[in-house]
Amino acid sequence: RVGKQIRDRWVNHLNPNINHLPFSKEDDLLLWDGHKKLGKRWVEISTKFFNSTRSENHIKNRWYSAAFKKFIANEFGPDAYSGGGTSQSPFTRDEDVTLWEAHKEMGSRWGEIRTRYFNSQRTESELK
Repeated sequence: RVGKQIRDRWVNHLNPNINHLPFSKEDDLLLWDGHKKLGKRWVEISTKFFNSTRSENHIKNRWYSAAFKKFIANEFGPDAYSGGGTSQSPFTRDEDVTLWEAHKEMGSRWGEIRTRYFNSQRTESELK
C-alpha cells in the first residue's frame, strides 16, 4: 500500500471521530451554509462547519448526491441547487442552436466557444 491509500482508509473509514451516520437535516443545512461561504473547499467545510466529524470525502459526496439535491429543492425551491457552477442551467432553445452551430464550426474547442458565443456565462463543462 502507498501512503495515500493508508491515509484515505484512516480518514474515510477507520478514524473513530468520523460520523458515519446518514446526514441529518441539520447536517444538510450546515453543508449548504458552508458551501455558500467557502465554495468547494471540502476540507475547510469539514473543519469549520462539522468540527472534523465528517470527512471531506463524505461532505463532497453528499453535496453531489441526489438525496441532497432533493432536500435542497424541498427546502429552498427547485432552482436553489446549482452544483456550485456559474450558470443559470437549463439551456434555452437559442443557446442550444448556438451551441450546435458553434460545435459544427469549431469542433471541441470548448474554451473558445465559451468565450466567443457565451461571453463566459457558461462553464466549459456545461457546454461539453
